[in-house]
Amino acid sequence: MSALPARYAVRVWFACAFVVVYRPAEPQAVLDDVSELAGGFEYMCAVLTSGAIDCWGANESGQLGDGSTTDRSIPVHVAVQGSTTSATAGVHHTCAVVDAGLKCWGANYYGQLGDGTQNQHLTPIDVPGLSSGVSQAAVGSAHTCVLVDGGVECWGANQHGQVGSGTVSDFIATPTPVFGLGSGVTGIAAGPDFSCAI
Repeated sequence: MSALPARYAVRVWFACAFVVVYRPAEPQAVLDDVSELAGGFEYMCAVLTSGAIDCWGANESGQLGDGSTTDRSIPVHVAVQGSTTSATAGVHHTCAVVDAGLKCWGANYYGQLGDGTQNQHLTPIDVPGLSSGVSQAAVGSAHTCVLVDGGVECWGANQHGQVGSGTVSDFIATPTPVFGLGSGVTGIAAGPDFSCAI
């Protein structure tokens, strides 16, 4: 290809300009009178002094408890009947101590909601057999434990024995007493695939 005569030479000039535009931050919701925070995987919940509970963030499994699977960038109210005293958030499920009983919601593929099924629940459900005496709950990736009347019960994923029943299985879908922890326990905690008690 021959070169163009000088009179046809094309010159292209690029000009770039960078403009920084200041935009004031959008107003954010402020939660007042928060008594406790619970952080899960990509979402948060706040227990309010009024006994209500609000959650926000990722919600693909209904872990925010607002009846949807829509992610929320601001807190939404969880439809809990009763007074919430504490909450615990996992990867895709959430539980709360309400009027000394336990309610859970979200993913349930390993029976981590404790209702004996593997059905997802987008709003809180009562965990059968735990309507009183519950003082604390802890959740892992896909299992749940409670401190009830000084003893510990767990359920959900159990591939590593995290339910504490003395067996290893895919899952246990209902609350099961933890071997050797029937009384005298003052606190519990759960990691991704393990549980601990004081």
